[in-house]
Amino acid sequence: MARRRTRGALATLVAIVVLLAVAVGLDALARTVVERQAAQALQQRLGTSQPLSVSIGGWPFSLALITGTASNVTVTAPQLTLSRNGQEVTVSDAGAVATSVHDVRRPAEAVAGTLRVTATVSWAEVSRLAGVTISSAGGDRAKFTDTINLLGADVSVTISAVPTIDPASHSLVLGDPRAGVAGVQIPASALASVTGSLASKIDLPAPVGLSYDSVQASMAGLRVVLGGTGVRLSALG
Repeated sequence: MARRRTRGALATLVAIVVLLAVAVGLDALARTVVERQAAQALQQRLGTSQPLSVSIGGWPFSLALITGTASNVTVTAPQLTLSRNGQEVTVSDAGAVATSVHDVRRPAEAVAGTLRVTATVSWAEVSRLAGVTISSAGGDRAKFTDTINLLGADVSVTISAVPTIDPASHSLVLGDPRAGVAGVQIPASALASVTGSLASKIDLPAPVGLSYDSVQASMAGLRVVLGGTGVRLSALG
């Protein structure tokens, strides 16, 4: 009798383990299918030919399907075009992390409680926006060549500056300008109008609901960070 009870208990335990394994497997399968569908839907909505990768957090995933809410969603793209009011900028190595995402069952309509986007704007793209050639000056500085008036004479100089974001306007600023002629440093005040004029030309479009939080020069270009609350994932494009 004892042996029969032991065998019965073992059989029940095995059955439970098998059911759990099946449930976990089905949950993982559902996650994979929805993530693939979400990536395709967003790719179509954003109008990009570059494949996107979507990862939906939270477990069990079936709960997200029932409630329509996911704790977090991560989207990565090798290339993406950000646009607003007809202005476009192409970025690379883009990544977006959304939290408290609602309506995940309809990816094109999904809304994130918070959304943080990081991407790189290549120097070629920055130069296109500015209308002049801009490149890395090493470290966190960028450089360009322009003509300024010194003592009544027009002089061509290479100016380096640190790209930052104005916290109030969320617009680009070229701070701490430096340049020299014949080994003599030009006062920053004499360069301010040049860097200010150039920065105003570099109009980095922010999709609806997002604003630029920071920007940093790198060898590849400007590494930008955007953030926002209550943002549609489809607004990325």
